[in-house]
Amino acid sequence: GDQSAQGGDPPTGDRIRGLDIGTGSNLIYPLIGNAVYGWSFLGSEIDTASLASAQTLIDRNGLEDRISLRHQPCRDNILQTVLSESDSSDEVDFIMCNPPFYESEEAFQKENSRKLRNL
Repeated sequence: GDQSAQGGDPPTGDRIRGLDIGTGSNLIYPLIGNAVYGWSFLGSEIDTASLASAQTLIDRNGLEDRISLRHQPCRDNILQTVLSESDSSDEVDFIMCNPPFYESEEAFQKENSRKLRNL
């Protein structure tokens, strides 16, 4: 069950493994989850440049045994090719996603400008 919704502390340690869909270039949630709770993570990402930047962060911080990455080439099947039903090492305790995702830099700028105008 959801420990925090029940008023308890979230479980800690690397026995807890999360999947961060669209982890991005800065791995913010896997880094926080690992630092605060000791969780291990699998991050998936469609953008290869973001994936390379994220891998650099993992390598520079010595987190290769705590955070791993997988390229997700297909937007339509966010778990397929990332998780394998036949591989028990692919088991995760939770899946998270932090939208919004934008189709392009232009779409991001347009939405960001709209939000700033409405402040």
